[in-house]
Amino acid sequence: MSAHPPRPDESTEDDFCNGPFCQLIKNFQVPAEERDLRRHFTDLLIANGAQNIYGKGGIVIGSKDEVLSRDRDRCPFCRFVRGAGGKFAPKLLTHPGRKGDDLFVVQVSAPRTDAERGKDEFLWLRVLAAGDPGGQPIGSLMLPGEQVVLVTRTAEGGSRTGRVVAADGPDYARMKRWLDICDTSPVHRGVCTGSSRSAGTDDAGLKAQAEEKRRAATLPRLRVVDVTEMRLVDISWQQRYVALSYVWGGANPPKLIKSQLVSYSAPGALEELVPSMPNTIQDLFTFTKNMGLRYLWFDSLCLVQDDPVDLLRGIMNMELVYESSYVTLIAADTASANTGIPGVGGALSRSRLTQDRQLLKPGLEIMRVHSVDRHLRRSRWNTRGWTLQEYYLSRRTITFVNNQTYFRCRQRTWYEELWSDLEPELPRGQDLDVLTFARDSMDLGLRDVATYTFLFQVLEIYQGRDLTDENDALSAMAGMLGRVAGSAKTKIVQGLPTDIFPLALLFLHTGTEGARTAPRRRKKFPSWSWAGWKGEVSWYPFDRLDLMNAADEDNDFNEDRVLEKALERSSWVTYYTTTTSVQSTDGHELEHQQAIEMIWTPAREGQQQLGSDGMVTVDAGDAGLDLFRALPDDVAGLISELNFNLNLNLDSAGAGDVKTQTQTPNPKLPRNGDGTNIIRGLRDYPLLTFHTLTAHYRLRTISDGGGDEVEEDSSDDRDEADADAERPTFAEYESRTYEICGRGRDDDEEDYYCGVLYADERLSMLQEDNIEKFVVLGQCYKVEFPLEFDAYCEDVSDEPVFWVMLVRLVDGVWERRGIGQVLQRCLVNAFEPEPRWERIVLG
Repeated sequence: MSAHPPRPDESTEDDFCNGPFCQLIKNFQVPAEERDLRRHFTDLLIANGAQNIYGKGGIVIGSKDEVLSRDRDRCPFCRFVRGAGGKFAPKLLTHPGRKGDDLFVVQVSAPRTDAERGKDEFLWLRVLAAGDPGGQPIGSLMLPGEQVVLVTRTAEGGSRTGRVVAADGPDYARMKRWLDICDTSPVHRGVCTGSSRSAGTDDAGLKAQAEEKRRAATLPRLRVVDVTEMRLVDISWQQRYVALSYVWGGANPPKLIKSQLVSYSAPGALEELVPSMPNTIQDLFTFTKNMGLRYLWFDSLCLVQDDPVDLLRGIMNMELVYESSYVTLIAADTASANTGIPGVGGALSRSRLTQDRQLLKPGLEIMRVHSVDRHLRRSRWNTRGWTLQEYYLSRRTITFVNNQTYFRCRQRTWYEELWSDLEPELPRGQDLDVLTFARDSMDLGLRDVATYTFLFQVLEIYQGRDLTDENDALSAMAGMLGRVAGSAKTKIVQGLPTDIFPLALLFLHTGTEGARTAPRRRKKFPSWSWAGWKGEVSWYPFDRLDLMNAADEDNDFNEDRVLEKALERSSWVTYYTTTTSVQSTDGHELEHQQAIEMIWTPAREGQQQLGSDGMVTVDAGDAGLDLFRALPDDVAGLISELNFNLNLNLDSAGAGDVKTQTQTPNPKLPRNGDGTNIIRGLRDYPLLTFHTLTAHYRLRTISDGGGDEVEEDSSDDRDEADADAERPTFAEYESRTYEICGRGRDDDEEDYYCGVLYADERLSMLQEDNIEKFVVLGQCYKVEFPLEFDAYCEDVSDEPVFWVMLVRLVDGVWERRGIGQVLQRCLVNAFEPEPRWERIVLG
């Protein structure tokens, strides 16, 4: 049976089945006034035992086998139930976990008191265990964010009902109303129409204002298209304009070049150009005019494409462009700019408009409404890297997807197919988008932890998206990174926040081998940054800190303080970036200019001195050795047992508390701790320099996969509800998970299990006698080995563990190839060369 119910005019032969709920509908008397429909219908359900989603029971529709039987083909409500999941999760109704005698029921989340009547009543389709009609639900026939509502033809039906969307085009009057409510409502003021922090007078608010002024000074005015005079103009940030977020998709939008800037600024200059533009761009002009607005912005015509300075200035200020827009138009319904926006222009009509409606009887129609986020997930627009920041930086969006329009601001979400905007004070409702809530927490400006949580969640999604040019990896996130830097008052280095740099380094790759999201190296960026890799990632170590629910020793819920203590306890490493540029002298000789900047250091006492060569000379304390020696859990005993020399001459660049140091001319190029030359001219990014302990171990693949096999489903067949579940366990890293093994205590003893590695990519040249180099980064704040290692880890769950990084030499510089965990006591099991304290230069 099709997931889409027949249209109302096709239901003339409907006949309700004998199921209890369907019989109730059959006998329901539709009220004469539409405003009474929902009240009477809900009262009927409550009177027959459907009340309270959190309680037991419900009104039985029938068992799974009964609902799917041909005997119920003519029952309109059973046909509606058969459409559960629709195009998003077609197996929601019939997957193997559903037993044939499981009961399908209807429940109502109804108020408990008369004063609450009519406020929070929603219809739910649930599953009860066979033989337990009064029991707790064991499943749902609805996806997260889905609503089942009655359909009314006029606003008299109330705000909790569905609306029939017109097929002839968008409702511009309604979209204008959405913006007007957002403009004038006290709930929205200062949040949706301006920075929520800039309105504040506290320290954080004043700093945010200063940051915004500084950035606005970089781009004091914005180049836009004037649709009234049809030319390019520069406007102030206070002017109203529409920004566009769309997919090029092989189209050829107009590209502004320097030689056209003057001519395109003349009145009427764009009149003849518009008809040759891709249809989506033409529709942007139409939309802007129909909304009564004058200015619009889109990238290719508002940034000078052959002027690197203008282009970079625009890219680096994307958060200003989208956050400051009056509204951002999201053209998510098309795979190419050539297609057009359905219903806006003449290129694409709304003929494909389908609402999941089912006429039950004259005057009684029901509809299934899915979240806008679920529709966006299936769009081509949602796969593109650039569109992510455009969406989440915008304070207000009107999204064209599913052949309808959806409005979202920082306070509310309204759909064209719902009457919910009749009560604009109602809360936003069941959005699926976790980033929306994470961004809102960041905007409150109360905790830096909220900002970092938002950043890592954004990056986890962004890394699974596509870029036409992988060299745009940082540029396509520049606006978001700038927003995060201003919120947390932190510097950003190669996409990582410096204030929590040791934690930011600990990202793990989650993409499935062989899939589009599998990790691949981006050579234009350093391996120690997420930007150096294409493919899905996770900041699981950061998540494990559970900082959003953390309380300190005074039981004060200060997540930032807990984060600071976690960093203090876990890391002894001071990190520096080293950037070398090569310039030609008047004598045509090459000079190397080397800039060194400390980006993170643990809180400690120490002094630094400058040597005669201009380099910073540090003692063991400044290099982190004192902190390493002070680690608990018998690390001092390990140092004694290892008997390696920690008092080395650490005379390399990047030490002490000097913030920035530049050396010229032609200093001796630094070397790795093992004397390896560093070839700097081949890299366009800064190298990461630090001192720490290194050790060598053997890697071994996991025999028989270790755990249960993970069956791969195609994205079309996979239950969409999975996307709303919590992040999966370490099983997702299985194809790139390796045992870290050390030598046994006796010469004839087999390799000793020491830990686990989550490789960045499937490792090549992994021979039986392989010995790999690992860099020790810090202590694990919380330890959790993957399920595949249960057999090995039963007795070590409470033991102290180090975070380690697998490094391999590439063109004279070490590069990251994985993150792992090693038991601290296994330092004595390392292979030769024995553990040593050395300088690492990481590319």
